[in-house]
Amino acid sequence: ENNQDQIEIADVKTKDFIELLNVIYPTQKPINVDIYMTVLSLANRFNVELALDRIEHFLMNTQNVDTAKKMKLAEQYRFDLLMKHCFNSLKTPLDVKYLEYSADFSKLSVTTK
Repeated sequence: ENNQDQIEIADVKTKDFIELLNVIYPTQKPINVDIYMTVLSLANRFNVELALDRIEHFLMNTQNVDTAKKMKLAEQYRFDLLMKHCFNSLKTPLDVKYLEYSADFSKLSVTTK
């Protein structure tokens, strides 16, 4: 393995790994709704803190991912800033009701609910 030019990473598609590299290396490709889950999974698997931080901030700033999904990801990946942001976004009883009807609400822990 020391003399190999390439190392195979099981269960990782080349195009997905390239997305991760594009997020953290000089191009610093913007994270968007189409790639964030792929990059998040790989960043977590390979412990790439820069990518994890960028994804957390992306989730805090996007309107294209609903609050319950953001809260579930905050629980799963220990995104404390994102969780705080989600709770702060619930300003009215209607916001809370909308959250409860989200498909991801049932996946939240009892503590978060």
